[in-house]
Amino acid sequence: MSEADSATGVYMWAEDRTVGYIRRRQAHEALIHRLDAELTAGTVTALDPTLASDGVDEALDVMFGGCPPWGSFEPATSTPGCGTGVTPMP
Repeated sequence: MSEADSATGVYMWAEDRTVGYIRRRQAHEALIHRLDAELTAGTVTALDPTLASDGVDEALDVMFGGCPPWGSFEPATSTPGCGTGVTPMP
C-alpha cells in the first residue's frame, strides 16, 4: 500500500474507493486503538491534533452522513466539536 498511488481504485465500503482513503482510514484506526490501549494502561499521551480533527471530520461526513443542520465543524480550529454549545471532550 505504501507504494501505490493514492488515486488507485480499491474495493471499499465508503464512497471514496481509493488507496488514499484507505491510508486515511488506517491512520484513524491506529490512532483510536492506540488511545484505547493508553486509556486502559492509564497513561494517555497527546494526540496529533490534525489527525484527530480529520478523524472527527471523517466520522461526521462518512460514518454519520454529515453534520446535522444545527451543527458546525471547523477542522482548522483547535476545538473540534459539532454544534453550538457543545464542549469537546478534553
